[in-house]
Amino acid sequence: MNKQTIIGIILLAAILILMPTYQKWISGEQPEELASADTSGGANIDQTSVDAGRPADSTTTYTSELAASGDTLREAAAIGDPLVAVHDTIPEEFVYIETKHFSFVLSSYGGDIISAKSTEYLDLNGDSLDYCPTEITGANFPIIAFRGNEKITTESIRFVADIDTLILSENDPEGAVTFAAMLPDGGIIQRRYHFRYDDYTFDHTTLFGGDDPEKGIDESVLWWRKGLEPSDPDIKGIVSANYRIGFMMGGEYEDEKWGSKEKPQLSFDGYTDFVATHNKYFTVIIAPKEGTATGVRGEGVWFSAESFGDIKRKIPALGVGLVQTGGNPPVTRHDVV
Repeated sequence: MNKQTIIGIILLAAILILMPTYQKWISGEQPEELASADTSGGANIDQTSVDAGRPADSTTTYTSELAASGDTLREAAAIGDPLVAVHDTIPEEFVYIETKHFSFVLSSYGGDIISAKSTEYLDLNGDSLDYCPTEITGANFPIIAFRGNEKITTESIRFVADIDTLILSENDPEGAVTFAAMLPDGGIIQRRYHFRYDDYTFDHTTLFGGDDPEKGIDESVLWWRKGLEPSDPDIKGIVSANYRIGFMMGGEYEDEKWGSKEKPQLSFDGYTDFVATHNKYFTVIIAPKEGTATGVRGEGVWFSAESFGDIKRKIPALGVGLVQTGGNPPVTRHDVV
């Protein structure tokens, strides 16, 4: 057993030991949730500051239990001075999730969702509709966080998961998977997915752990980047009429679309209820679990529809991101997707 594998096992053991505390921290009365699905678009994201004078409803909660969790994981990962190894040489592992409506595949690379196949709907080629189209490469569901001029992205982080399979049913209707990793500065990051058997949504919780007040988070953006596949044989019609980014901000709904010669891109700050990407029949929504977020981001690319039988058309991969403010560590954010 090599050094890197031992480190991974130590991290995993720490996660399992701390899991009851972590679950107790994020548990509680669950508010009514939004229905949704998925989205995307490759993007280079620049920080856009939120108005410092505006209070945010999605306020970070700080607990001593989380600080203790960060210390324990940091000590576990520090054995043998392995931070570089933890981030760069842990092999990719996959977590398989089955619900009534979806089959998910999650990766330890980034704690990302790399496949979200419908158990009910087929794509234009007769295969299970995948809300994470393979035509678009790169990370699908990253967290981008900003600390001053520093950008932290889960795309480059190697996580360890606490399980490798989660099969839900009527008799076992809920379950979760937690990914944990060390940041280069010694802090920790956790991503927790909570699934329900008969639900089209799932909960996502992000924790930036640590106890150094100089290493807080200014804001973070949760992205869904891989655009929806065509859902109708009339690709020209659905692209021009139905491929949009929508969001609810300040009590008003906005809907944006782009022509084939335009680069899809938007950035708005304000009290935000949700951001969504949609085509003719399907949509992906990211919303704060409670209160409001503080902004929306959108960016995408155009790609060929050749794999869907139309060599003359291009499809926009419309990525959407939801912004939430941060604070001093530990920083948490809760979202519904």
